[in-house]
Amino acid sequence: MADLFVYRAEPPAGLAGNDIVTLVKAQAVAGLNVVTPGAPVQPDAIKADPHGALTDLSAALKTALAAGDSPVKIAMPLPDSLGLDPMLLGGLIGNLITEGARIIEFDARPYIDPDSDASNDGFTLGGLQRPDGFRIGMQMGALAGWPAERIATVAEELQADRYTFAIAQGDDLSKLSSVPEQAMIVLGVVDPDGGSSDEDVLALIDAVAEIVDQDRLALTTSAAITDADAQERVLRQVADISTQFWGFAI
Repeated sequence: MADLFVYRAEPPAGLAGNDIVTLVKAQAVAGLNVVTPGAPVQPDAIKADPHGALTDLSAALKTALAAGDSPVKIAMPLPDSLGLDPMLLGGLIGNLITEGARIIEFDARPYIDPDSDASNDGFTLGGLQRPDGFRIGMQMGALAGWPAERIATVAEELQADRYTFAIAQGDDLSKLSSVPEQAMIVLGVVDPDGGSSDEDVLALIDAVAEIVDQDRLALTTSAAITDADAQERVLRQVADISTQFWGFAI
């Protein structure tokens, strides 16, 4: 029986359009098992009013949950990179989990800097309750910018369930082996503008699967989708390729 919480085909956090109901329905129709309200919470909004920003995000989550039956992914910055009390923000994040968020994806790109310390966030995130089916994700940005040893250090501190890397042709895929074995790797490979061929994406997944067990892999786009005309086609491509490779897109 398939693990219903693998979330094999994942949308990017950034989507074209602001109407949450329309976005959620479009993602579900495309065949994605996880949907997102689209725009992540902006760091400045959380810095200015963390309670207010999280209240707005909670409202977006409830709208997304009401719009369909799919699990919902919420994207936001990490506590320490905001310069806020990690325990305070951890409590507010815990509320989102209680309210039904099934993936919370944090932006871990600032920790590519070796002088940035992820240990505070790691402590905070490690203390979050993780109900059945809930996952903590990390948006790592471009794989090319990460030394293998830095991936290992940050992953050990953050202890996330999923790590998303944007991957380009010619990247050193061996660095992905630095992600802990208990975590999944979400491959940001599909062109958000619709320029990827299924064959090229499948070939890259095959190449990664020679390094990392294919059961630990998932698929998404390499960046946010900004082209509204291409969005439905790109989301469907992510789901279709996931089905071709793994047999299912969940």
